[in-house]
Amino acid sequence: MQGWRREMRDAHVCNTNFSFANWGFFGVFDGHFGPKVAQYCSQNLLDCIVETTEHDSDHSELSADAAKDGIYKGFLKIEDQLKNIPPWANGEDRSGTTATVVLVSPKEIIWGNCGNTRGLLCRTGKVVFATEEHLPFDEKEKRRIERAGGKVKRQRLNGTLGFSRALGDF
Repeated sequence: MQGWRREMRDAHVCNTNFSFANWGFFGVFDGHFGPKVAQYCSQNLLDCIVETTEHDSDHSELSADAAKDGIYKGFLKIEDQLKNIPPWANGEDRSGTTATVVLVSPKEIIWGNCGNTRGLLCRTGKVVFATEEHLPFDEKEKRRIERAGGKVKRQRLNGTLGFSRALGDF
């Protein structure tokens, strides 16, 4: 839903045909300050995950641990890419995105999230798993922010963002 904004800032991805046999990739990207980083991540994060995931030579076998590690490293890789692409590198575009993604196989569901985009897994109408939001007023997040030189003001990161992790918006 676009809501009251002039433009849609969000993006998503659904890919069941990529190099990891029998796996699907799904993601929701909640853009802020514009749509471009959310769009970029929806189009490129899976490639970053595949490139950083250890797997056998024909991609037919992928362990849950390798998928978890790949998601983690993929998030870091796409962040590095964004830091080197104008207009993000020069600050012309301040957009960013939070994200929730899943890699799904016939036996595993591997989650990754960044920021306040939530993911839920329900069975028979009940939530059996939910991602955790990264919020600046959470004590653990607040300590992490302050150690990195940031501030939490009015329960917001540097007085602006209502979440404490994102891709982009450098």
